Amino acid sequence: MELTKESVLYAKCFCQKAYVTLKGPPPRAHYCHCNMCQIIHGAPFALVAIYPKHQVVLPDNHLELFDTFEPKKNLIIHRCKECGVPLFSWTGNYDVWGVYVSAAITHQGKQVKTRDFPAFEGVCHIFYEERQRDVKYSLRWVLLMLGMGLRSG
Repeated sequence: MELTKESVLYAKCFCQKAYVTLKGPPPRAHYCHCNMCQIIHGAPFALVAIYPKHQVVLPDNHLELFDTFEPKKNLIIHRCKECGVPLFSWTGNYDVWGVYVSAAITHQGKQVKTRDFPAFEGVCHIFYEERQRDVKYSLRWVLLMLGMGLRSG
């Protein structure tokens, strides 16, 4: 599905109390392998959609909804005060928002999946030198997963 500049999306936490409004598709998304993303997300990498500030709207009561912390200069992580899920970060060095695609990003009430919304598919890997390990898929594994009815995403 193609998104336009007029498309309205929401990134929500697990408990659905904290959210941010996104205007249109992200200009790009990337896979971040930095140690900080690994720790914050409890995963070997994070898929991050990059948005300029004019495309992100915080709710009027955002101070009541989000806790913030600054693990390093010019990086402010915003997470839900209720359930603790990190939704997005502000990167002052680049003057952009990084919205975590693992947050429940929705469009017209449906969760965004990268297979359906290519704008959210990562186009590059950053901090790859900090990766946990390379992931290699063999054709045999892919065929096995498809044969079992398992699909990624």
